[in-house]
Amino acid sequence: MRHRIATSVLTIAALALAGCGGNGAASGGSGRAVTVGSVKVTLGPTAAVTAGATWMLDSNTTGNASGMAVSNIATGTHTIAFKPVLGYTTPARQTITVTANQTTSVTGTYVAGVGALKVTLGPAAAVTAGAKWTLDTSTTTRASGATVTGLPVGTHVVKFTPVTGYVTPADQTVTVTANQTLAVTGTYVAVGGLKVTLGPTAAIGGGAKWMLDTAATPYSSGATITGLGAGAHTLRFAPAIGYATPANQTVTVVPGATTSVTVTYVRAGSLKITILPATAVNAGAKWSLDSVATTYPSATTVSAIAIGAHTVNFTTVAGFVTPANLSVTITAGGTTNATATYAAAGSVKVTLVPAAAIAAGAKWTIDSSTTANASGAVVGSLAAGTHTIRYTAATGYITPASQTVTVTAGSTLAVSRTYAVSR
Repeated sequence: MRHRIATSVLTIAALALAGCGGNGAASGGSGRAVTVGSVKVTLGPTAAVTAGATWMLDSNTTGNASGMAVSNIATGTHTIAFKPVLGYTTPARQTITVTANQTTSVTGTYVAGVGALKVTLGPAAAVTAGAKWTLDTSTTTRASGATVTGLPVGTHVVKFTPVTGYVTPADQTVTVTANQTLAVTGTYVAVGGLKVTLGPTAAIGGGAKWMLDTAATPYSSGATITGLGAGAHTLRFAPAIGYATPANQTVTVVPGATTSVTVTYVRAGSLKITILPATAVNAGAKWSLDSVATTYPSATTVSAIAIGAHTVNFTTVAGFVTPANLSVTITAGGTTNATATYAAAGSVKVTLVPAAAIAAGAKWTIDSSTTANASGAVVGSLAAGTHTIRYTAATGYITPASQTVTVTAGSTLAVSRTYAVSR
């Protein structure tokens, strides 16, 4: 009897264990726990759903209806994608996390309305050469003037194909608006090359090089730069020992071709200008060369000046007469020395009478100047020595005769002149 009872208990226990290994979600045939959840996606608006909006899970291409819950989904991250619907902007993909024994709810909202994009390319020569454009990640190339319709509203990226002889425009990020056609322009810039040859050989050995526009990179003689925008560019040059540095040159790069330029360095010398007297130097007297704005103090030696004739100019200093321009000749490898003297200056003040003559137009000039000065005016920076004062006509008055006056350095000579009434 006891043996029969024990056998029945063992049978019941075995049946119970077999039941636990059946189709329940809590465990698998191997005894490992399997956790799952559900996903429910609600789509909107209703018109988009009516028009065919559905959703897909992960790589599944089967569309699920709005509000439908899909169960037995493994826990963890998943991706929700949405089916495109004509006349609506498709919602972006969503990454979700499924939790065991729970339903993850997601909303996908379609935006009514789509837009269009029209891209025009230029110039015409670039279009003829094969310029085209693409949109976003698509590899489909489109011609200038083509319009793409049915685009989701929002941002898109316009890209441009390379064309030989032109700089490809940068990608453009554009924003498409519902029910509107966005017009975009992509401009190709024609490019060419530039080759610069320097000479003579001795100048190259002395360091002659060339630079382009504002770039600091120096290039050797014979170097060629490609991919330059067509049009004007500026050539600059590095100093070379024993040679004058050439002035900047403007060159024109032709599209689709290499422009060749030859620049010759000229043998150079130096120039030293001494200014006298010291009082003029202390007062600010300086010199410049060939009317260039750069000024130099007395006794400065300027090198790398092209051989040949040059003109030295002098600054104006109060209380001194500015020296006349000085012609100098620069020789190769030598230093030309020259001296310029500022003469101490004086001034003249002329008073005219009577007042009625002044009102009638009486004025005065000095030396060969044609500037008419009013009564009481002071003219300065006059060299010490004799000067000639002349007087203008005044209606109803006899014009005074010219007179010679002597100006003293550092002082103002006062002169008075009377106009007599004409009879």
